Amino acid sequence: MMQSNPPAPQPDLIVQPAIEKPKSFFDRLRSSIIALEAIELPLLIAGLYTPIGLWYSIDVGSKAPSVREGMSTVAGALMFGFAALVAGLFLWGVYLLYIRIARWGGANLDVAMWIIASLVTATFTFWCWSVLDINRLILSKLFYRGEAPVEFAWSATSKRRRKEWESARKDAAYLANLPS
Repeated sequence: MMQSNPPAPQPDLIVQPAIEKPKSFFDRLRSSIIALEAIELPLLIAGLYTPIGLWYSIDVGSKAPSVREGMSTVAGALMFGFAALVAGLFLWGVYLLYIRIARWGGANLDVAMWIIASLVTATFTFWCWSVLDINRLILSKLFYRGEAPVEFAWSATSKRRRKEWESARKDAAYLANLPS
C-alpha cells in the first residue's frame, strides 16, 4: 500500500485589508476645489491689485496731493489691495452661492437666475462668472485631485453631474448603514 504524503501547508488565505496611508495636508487640500480657490484667489487678487494700487497712489498722489494727505503711498496701495480682496471674495461667494442654488433648483431656476443677474448687473455678472469659471477650469486641470465633479456657473451639465454624484454618495452611505 502506498503511503500518501500529507498536503503541503497552504499560505494563510485570509486577506488583510490594505492599510491606507493617511493623506497628507496637501493631498486633502488638492481634493477640495473650494479650498484651492480660497487660497489661490486672495493671493492672485492681492498680487495683482496691490501693485495697481501702488501705481495709482503714486500717479494720482503726484497730481493731486490733497487726495492722499496724511496717507503714505504704501498705505494707499494696501487699502486698495484690501478693498479689491474683499470685493473679489464677495463676488466669489456670490458665484459659489449661485452654483449651489442652481444645482438645488434645477435647469429652470438656473436659467431664471441667469436672466435676473443679467438684468440687475448687465454684463458684469457674465464677465465675473466667466473669469471665475476659467480660473476654476485651470485649477481643476492643474491641481484638483478630488472625487467630486467640478461645477461651473455656465454649465448646467456640470451642476447636474455634481447633483447625481452627491445623490449616489448619499445612497451609498445609507446602504452602508443598513443593518445586516
